[in-house]
Amino acid sequence: MRKPIQTIISIIFLFSVLHAGPSVYLYIINFDNITQESSIDWLGQGFVNMLNIKLVDVSKLRLNGQDDLEAIMNNRSLLLHQPRGSRNFLLLGKYERKLDNVEVEVNRKLAIKKAIDCSNENSVVLILGKGDEEYQIIYDKKFPLNDKDIVNKILA
Repeated sequence: MRKPIQTIISIIFLFSVLHAGPSVYLYIINFDNITQESSIDWLGQGFVNMLNIKLVDVSKLRLNGQDDLEAIMNNRSLLLHQPRGSRNFLLLGKYERKLDNVEVEVNRKLAIKKAIDCSNENSVVLILGKGDEEYQIIYDKKFPLNDKDIVNKILA
C-alpha cells in the first residue's frame, strides 16, 4: 500500500497516545536541505513553523524546538521534570529542490488526490493551510469542503 496509509496510521497512533497518556513532547527540528542549495535554506525553518502553527492547539502535545532537544541531550535530568508516563518524539525531515517535478493545482480536491497518487513508500503527504473548517472560502463565498472526507474517499 501507499505511504499515506502508513502516515495516517502513524497520525492515528499519535493521537491515540495523546488521548491515553499524560503528555507527548514533540521536538521538531529544522528540516535538512539535502542539496545544500543556499537559496532554499529558509524552507528548513519554514516547515517547522508551519507544523508548529498547525499543531499548537492539540491538547496534551507539547511542542519543542532544537534548543530544547539540545538542552535535554546535555542534561538528561530535565526529563525528570516531565509528567510520569509522558513520551518524547523527534520529528525531522529533509527536502530538496526539484523544479522539473513542480506542479500547481488550484483545485484543492484535485491537489489532494494528485499528492496521494504521486506518493510512494518514502513519501509523506501533508495537507495544510485550510484548518478544520467544513468549508473553503473563495473570495466572499463559502463552499462545503472537508479534507478528511476527501482523503477517505481517495483511499477507499
